[in-house]
Amino acid sequence: MNTTTSGRALLAAGLVLAATVGGPAPAVRADARYVEVDFCNDDDEAISLAMAHYDTPLFGQYVIRGWYTIAPHTCRHEDIARGGVLYTFAGSADGHEWDGDTRFCVPLKAFNRTATREDECAEGEAPFRFEAHVLPWDDTYTVTFSR
Repeated sequence: MNTTTSGRALLAAGLVLAATVGGPAPAVRADARYVEVDFCNDDDEAISLAMAHYDTPLFGQYVIRGWYTIAPHTCRHEDIARGGVLYTFAGSADGHEWDGDTRFCVPLKAFNRTATREDECAEGEAPFRFEAHVLPWDDTYTVTFSR
């Protein structure tokens, strides 16, 4: 018996067992290498979000991207590779910032590139201090921006 046949047989058995005990089979994540991250804006102002994280699970290369606008009292969903640290920076038009201790130079317009921690920012970039979030091994994680 090959592993594909074996896996399908176990899945079918699990679905039948769940049906016989009166409940649905537990949900299975489409890709367990990623954490479902919700970036939630609990503020009354729209925010702009930038983030840095591994591009592949378990210590790939860091990528940095932004700026994503999140309307007041809404969330943005992203699948982020497991392992390592997720870095975020957010700011609102009234000047409020949600920042941290890790410095990245980023463009002031939309971007998606390899992350660097250069001492000097390139032309068209500015330094921002990002907050570090150690991603858990859970399936979901929420970053909430509120005052």
